Amino acid sequence: MKSKSPKITALPHTCFEHIYRAMKEALLIVNERSIILNVNQVACKLLGYEEVEFVGQSLEIVMPKGDYSQFGSWKIFKDDAFDNIEATFVARNGRVIDALLSGSVIRDAFNNIQEIVLLMQDISLRKQIVEALRESEERLRSTLSSISDLIFVLNKDLVFVEYYLSGPEKQFMPLHMVIGKKLSDVFPEHVVQQLENAIQQVAKTETIQEFDYRLGPESTGLWFNARIAVRKGKTNEFDGVTVVVRDITVRKRGAEALHEAKEIAEAATQAKSEFLANMSHEIRTPLNGIIGMAGLLLDTPLNDEQRDFVSTLRSSSDTLQTLVNQILDFSKIESGQLELEEQPFDVQSCIEEALDLLAPPATAKGIQLASALQGKIPTSVLGDVTRLRQILVNLLSNAVKFTEKGEVIVTLQSKALAENACELHFAVKDTGIGIPKDRMDRLFKSFSQVDASTTRRFGGTGLGLAISKRLVALMGGNIWVESELGHGATFHFTVQARTVPDQPQYPIYRSQSQLKDKRLPITEKQSVPSSPKEPLFNGQMGQQKPLHILLAEDNLINQKVALRMLERLGYRADVANNGLEVVSALERQPYDIILMDIQMPEMSGTEATQYIHQTWAPSERPYIIAMTANALTGDREYYLANGMDDYVSKPVRIEELAKSLDRSFARTRPT
Repeated sequence: MKSKSPKITALPHTCFEHIYRAMKEALLIVNERSIILNVNQVACKLLGYEEVEFVGQSLEIVMPKGDYSQFGSWKIFKDDAFDNIEATFVARNGRVIDALLSGSVIRDAFNNIQEIVLLMQDISLRKQIVEALRESEERLRSTLSSISDLIFVLNKDLVFVEYYLSGPEKQFMPLHMVIGKKLSDVFPEHVVQQLENAIQQVAKTETIQEFDYRLGPESTGLWFNARIAVRKGKTNEFDGVTVVVRDITVRKRGAEALHEAKEIAEAATQAKSEFLANMSHEIRTPLNGIIGMAGLLLDTPLNDEQRDFVSTLRSSSDTLQTLVNQILDFSKIESGQLELEEQPFDVQSCIEEALDLLAPPATAKGIQLASALQGKIPTSVLGDVTRLRQILVNLLSNAVKFTEKGEVIVTLQSKALAENACELHFAVKDTGIGIPKDRMDRLFKSFSQVDASTTRRFGGTGLGLAISKRLVALMGGNIWVESELGHGATFHFTVQARTVPDQPQYPIYRSQSQLKDKRLPITEKQSVPSSPKEPLFNGQMGQQKPLHILLAEDNLINQKVALRMLERLGYRADVANNGLEVVSALERQPYDIILMDIQMPEMSGTEATQYIHQTWAPSERPYIIAMTANALTGDREYYLANGMDDYVSKPVRIEELAKSLDRSFARTRPT
């Protein structure tokens, strides 16, 4: 008996309608000629057509020719089902849709294609994202290939998992020798230790760490900088580090070269300073003999001609000393070793003292000197009075030098800057030869004057204005000049200073018209007398203030000068030629005072002073006066800090020596 095939009952058409309308994917049903038979609403919405506009149309209306030709013959499908076929569709509004197709082929009883069911998924966004990622990776790859740094990633076990290197640099290993390796397989031990320490800090603090290391010999090795940043996993835990290694060999060698150059420059500066100090000492030593002997001669009976000769000798020595001081000052400023003091001082007194120093040469030429304070001027300010006076003296000296007749006037104005701060504006005006406009740029340059004939006619080093400019700059001010050839010059400069609180201010000085263009006549109340009115030396000082003195001096001429000066003051002194003789003399007998030279053989003055402090009690040791040709800025403070009680610089002035002896008597013979 023949078995019967089971009867298959087709689903009603309305059931199919419900199924494909409920689908989330776009669905199209086409025949073997690609004529659209049916679509669902998802497809209509996606492609922009109504259902009635679709049915009966060729699939070509929503597919570009290239893709349509691919599906024109459905014989390309070997099986009745297909999946993940990419195709391009074009919506009614022109939007291009990247789609992923899947579906099945329905055949008739003769195995001919009857219908094709297409499921269409819009993957445009996905493709855009994939393309964006591809472009991003390409950009990253391009960026990484454009830099010369080595970049690698270590996991939390410190194993290389990523490695980027542009170009076949010799100093780095190739990729296949790094990935999967540990730090110790790639780097030398000293670098591994540094990396591990830095990675521990990164893991602990989550901050970027970096360090420099060298590979190869000290002299020829390469230098690198390693910069380490933390990497975190999906749960925000420590997952390793990213390390960027940069070749800094050129930078390091440049820094080393700069450091070496700096050391050479510092050594040169030190040698220069030592040379200047030695030059100062060597020049001041014979100057001490010249000026000292000239001073002694002036205190002896001389006729007018002899006194004129000795006065000229003394004046020339003073000029030489001034020139030496200028050169040393400039060198000190140039090397940045000059420090300004900050002490209260009287501004008006500073101006008057500067004018007093220039009064003799001005009087000799018949030039009037004057000063005027304009507006309210603070009586006392904080600053370096010595350096301010030096600027004024430099400008006044030039004014007197280049003025044949007329006057030199110093004016001062003050402008408040802030609480307890002011700007002082000085002006030195003369009626001299003036300065050509095209030569003014030379004025404040080192070793420069207006022209060569100026040096021959008026002398000078050309350093005065250069020094003044540097000093003004150190005081926070500026310096400039106004001049017209043949009509004099006015040099202006400003400095900043702090005022001393609760001090009265000088009243306003107003110009008085009745005195305009008037001059005081030069009479005979102003010629230089042929003999001093009173002795330069107080010959009774030794009796009035008796002191037992030891002179420590190795130079025979300076011994003679100092002994003669002391004799004129009424003192006798013993002599020691070096520090060892000083110590031996003190062991034999006590002294009230030691006039201590510094640079002596066997034992220096500083060493002798330190030994005295260590050996004798304060009540038993003598009063020590440094009497030295070391007279650079800071020398006084240095020697006082090293145990000296007082300081007198060479060339020794009798007035300074007498003042120092007077101070020592007050200390050793208290009333």
